[in-house]
Amino acid sequence: MDQLINLIVFVVATAATVVALLAAINLLLPEAIQKVHRNLENSLGRSTLLGLVNFLFLGVLIGLSVWLADTFGDIFGVIFGSLAVLIGIGMIILTFLGLVAFANLLGSRIGDDSSSPFKINLRGGVLLVLAGIAPYVGWLIFTPLVVWTGLGAAIQAFLPRRKVSVPVEE
Repeated sequence: MDQLINLIVFVVATAATVVALLAAINLLLPEAIQKVHRNLENSLGRSTLLGLVNFLFLGVLIGLSVWLADTFGDIFGVIFGSLAVLIGIGMIILTFLGLVAFANLLGSRIGDDSSSPFKINLRGGVLLVLAGIAPYVGWLIFTPLVVWTGLGAAIQAFLPRRKVSVPVEE
């Protein structure tokens, strides 16, 4: 029985700290979050597909770097290991920016847009976390889709496509 109580306390405490982290990032980086928020509003499907493709590609790249680090050892191992860590950290940062923007989007769609940005993000963060911890559907469908969409929207916001100018013939 004690293990069940410990598990419940752990899940509640983790959910509360994740919501607090989402709200804190929103308060610290409002302009960056707004850029990602606009991408989520304008192209949700494209963000999901872009996030999935990049998640898979970067995951393979991290796995390959770890394998190369283990294979070569010594100085090359350190280089490839560092590359894997840097790619992973960049992916985590972009994903968190996307999740904060997603919480913002959900909080603004709940209603009462006259609230402060903190309250909007708090409402959306609570909804996002509660939906993510729902058994099976939340764990296996909702959470991966939200993570991929957030990653894709952040990539669109901070690494935009270069527009190629085509010369016009007259």
